[in-house]
Amino acid sequence: MFNFLAENNIDLQDLTKKMESDNSLVLDVREDHEIEQGHLSNAKWMPLSELSSDPESHVTMLKEKFSDKEILVYCRSGNRSGQTASFLKAAGLNTLNIGAFEELAQHFETKDGQLNKIN
Repeated sequence: MFNFLAENNIDLQDLTKKMESDNSLVLDVREDHEIEQGHLSNAKWMPLSELSSDPESHVTMLKEKFSDKEILVYCRSGNRSGQTASFLKAAGLNTLNIGAFEELAQHFETKDGQLNKIN
């Protein structure tokens, strides 16, 4: 399995502190059929397809609600989360691509069931 965290020089202890901080938002950008596999327990959800369908209003909403937070973005493999993190960073938000759910689930608490969508 690809080790996204190590390959991208993301220290697990630092990431744990960030994920537990009130100064961070953990954002899952997977699609609804992928959420059925579980999600990080402290994550909020905004599918990339939804963000892509109306990027301006979603960025405005994220800035209004979370401009003071670092947005930690993940998906299934790290690809869509990378696209999202880059896009949001270019829009002026503080973001970090934290990679793939499967790898993160080995280190952090997960939950099954519905995930709270950001809107």
